[in-house]
Formats: sequence, structure tokens, C-alpha cells
Amino acid sequence: MASLPHSYISQSQSLRDGTVKVSVDGLSQQYIAPPSNFGGPGDVWSPEDLQSAAISSCFCLSFRAIARAAKLSWYSVHSEVELLLAKADKNVVFTEIHNKVHLVIDDMKDRETAEKALHNAESSCFISASMTAKSSMEINICQRT
Repeated sequence: MASLPHSYISQSQSLRDGTVKVSVDGLSQQYIAPPSNFGGPGDVWSPEDLQSAAISSCFCLSFRAIARAAKLSWYSVHSEVELLLAKADKNVVFTEIHNKVHLVIDDMKDRETAEKALHNAESSCFISASMTAKSSMEINICQRT
């Protein structure tokens, strides 16, 4: 990892109606709209979808690094993140992050190491750590057959 701090820059452009075009230098453009809960079409990514995806992908990437350092033998990890958007005080904010994790390991004798790595990944994900929402994780670990 390069030394900190890191800087990340994106650009967004919008007309009065329609989708918002989002771009990051060197990457493909994305089109964003409000979610259907806010009257959006529901057929393109929303900022809320991007936030949830940022957390689940950050978790998976953190887990990969932690598992590698722990020399854990694993096959796959799946993270399903649900964000709860609610009114807190006078603001609408994400109040809860619930991560359902399914991990497939090569040998159940490594279950304790795997569970520790999952918890370390949860606390190491700086995307969710930057949020004030309450976080919980549901873990399912099974052996590869």
C-alpha cells in the first residue's frame, strides 16, 4: 500500500432531469439515479446502492488481505450488506449496517482462524468505519466439498 494520505477524485454531471453521469479518470462512466424509494426508476445504480457496494467490496478486499496474512486456506467469501436509511434527529442518515457473510474454507479445523479473520476484516474496512451507523455481522462458515 502506498503511504497515506490517499486522495480519490470523482466527477458528477447532471441536467435538470434524468440520470447523473459519474466518472473517475481512467474508469468507465456510470449513470446514477435516485432509488425507487425516492421516486427514481430503480433500474440504475443509486448513491445508496454505491454505498452498500462500497462496504461489501471493502469488506471482501480487507478479508482477502487478512486471510493471506493469516495463511488461511479458503475458497470464497460472499458479503451481502443491507443499509438502513432512517431519520435520526432531524437528518436522514444510514443508521445500521448489517453484513451477512458466507465463507467457504478448505478445512473446518481452520474455523476459529477464519472467524477471527472475518471480524478483523469488519473492523479494518475503512468505508464502514467512516460511518456513524451501528454495524452488525452474521457469519456462516462451511467447508468446501
